[in-house]
Amino acid sequence: MLEDDEEDVVAAAVAYLYTMDYEDARAESESWNPMLHNIEIHTFADKYNIPALGALAAAKLYEQAEQKWNTLEFAELIYPIYANLDTAREQNLRDAVLAIAEKHSNALLTEKSGESFRAIAGEARGFGIELASKLALTLEKQRLESETQRANEVDLGCCESCKEMITVKCGEDCTIGYCPSCGTKRGDY
Repeated sequence: MLEDDEEDVVAAAVAYLYTMDYEDARAESESWNPMLHNIEIHTFADKYNIPALGALAAAKLYEQAEQKWNTLEFAELIYPIYANLDTAREQNLRDAVLAIAEKHSNALLTEKSGESFRAIAGEARGFGIELASKLALTLEKQRLESETQRANEVDLGCCESCKEMITVKCGEDCTIGYCPSCGTKRGDY
């Protein structure tokens, strides 16, 4: 039982039971990754049915990952989170990592700083598909919002002075007497 668990994880869980919080920081060393520590605490919380501790570990993981999204440490989170076949148990950790990967997807998927992320993400079973699905849904939502916004606009033509297209939202006065871009006074556009 507890003898199978890491001492620092048990200490964090005991601290949580007394204070409703735990320290996830220690002297920086090359082998210490506080984000991985929070994954271990989440696993412990699941094993011993302490859901509030698991939620706190996921929240701390998200906060730390948001600060270190462009590091190898962030990329290394993918394996332990996606290695487990029980997707329901790890879903809040997956959601945290996916949300950050989506938020910073342009840099992680295209820039040199995202090379380690791409290498690990490409091999982690399920992660790439979940990220692609999340990105596709976001793009579709943005496309629909753009179409809706565009459907509510009316083009009045180009300003004779600055050549900018003059567009007004439906319901607004369609006989404006000046160009919103350059301010030139004109009649009906």
